[in-house]
Parts: sequence; structure tokens; C-alpha cells
Amino acid sequence: MNDKLVYAVVQVHTSDDTGLRDASIEKAHKKGRSGLRNPKLQYLVVAQDLVENLQSKWGIELEVKGTFPGIHLEHCR
Repeated sequence: MNDKLVYAVVQVHTSDDTGLRDASIEKAHKKGRSGLRNPKLQYLVVAQDLVENLQSKWGIELEVKGTFPGIHLEHCR
């Protein structure tokens, strides 16, 4: 985490609710490595500037629910 960045809490909308699913995400999910344990409702924290790029790369919709400065993540695990 970087205290100079702004982060976004995003809700992940996967194939179950948008019809979109990238093959690499699907493959990682089947192997238990995608981080998407419940594909119907999942939240992630990502750098705000990367939201659009990640949507394109992963082939899923990321709905921004809120943003906050990176300094708030200092000392979090």
C-alpha cells in the first residue's frame, strides 16, 4: 500500500450477474488463487487509478463503492 495513493473499495460483478468472465480469472478461481471466494458478492481494495484498467484486463465490472487515502491503510494487514 502507498500512503500517497487514493484507494477504492469496489464490488466485483462476475459472470453470474453481468455475463462477463475472463478466462484467466475463471482458471485462477477454479484453482483457488483468484481471491474471489464468493463470486456472487466480493469486495476488493484497489488503487483508484487502476479500476478501469482492471475491468478491461479481468473482463469483469468493478463498481466503486467508496474511496479513501492510502494513509488510512498504514499498519493494516
